[in-house]
Amino acid sequence: MASSFTMDCVHCNARVPAPVIAAYETEPSDDDREHIVYFLKCSLCGFPMVASTPADEPDDPPYRMFPAQEGRLSSAVPSTIRSSHEEAWRCFKAKAYTAAAIMCGKSLESMCRAHKVKELEQLRESGVIEDRLLEWGEAVQATRDQAAHDLSTAISRQDSEDLIQFTEAILEYVFTFADRFGRFRDRRSPASTRRVRHKAKKP
Repeated sequence: MASSFTMDCVHCNARVPAPVIAAYETEPSDDDREHIVYFLKCSLCGFPMVASTPADEPDDPPYRMFPAQEGRLSSAVPSTIRSSHEEAWRCFKAKAYTAAAIMCGKSLESMCRAHKVKELEQLRESGVIEDRLLEWGEAVQATRDQAAHDLSTAISRQDSEDLIQFTEAILEYVFTFADRFGRFRDRRSPASTRRVRHKAKKP
């Protein structure tokens, strides 16, 4: 179990070492992973923080639960992609809007690599994403290309925030909600419903 993490302190507005004061492991649930919850403090100002990591991947970058972290992504999203997305939010907070747009494109490229394809269109063809998400993703990638290669392109604050949120929606859909809906559908299937009713009749 880690003894310290590097965290973004909202009080110092800086990225700082944060030693662990206490930690505990959550109980497992039917459709969630176990997590390790850490109580931390900023090494510069002593400001308190709470963070968590998946218990089966304790070396993953911690997610800050308190104060609430922008751009929360499920632990089902691979850690390398979560890191890119978090960097996009850090760029946005630093008013580096062009850099934030580039990181959004990088996040989607990493998502494609995780599915062993090169293009978003291939994800649509295989049923991983739908037409609307393809449209959003292509808009993110087109803006990223302009930001990276066209020196005359300026990314506004609003455009940067929109790109981050479009990217976040795509990542959550692909890595979280598709599987979550599958579990919901299985629980609500006729066979599952009958099992629940049968258990309820027992004395």
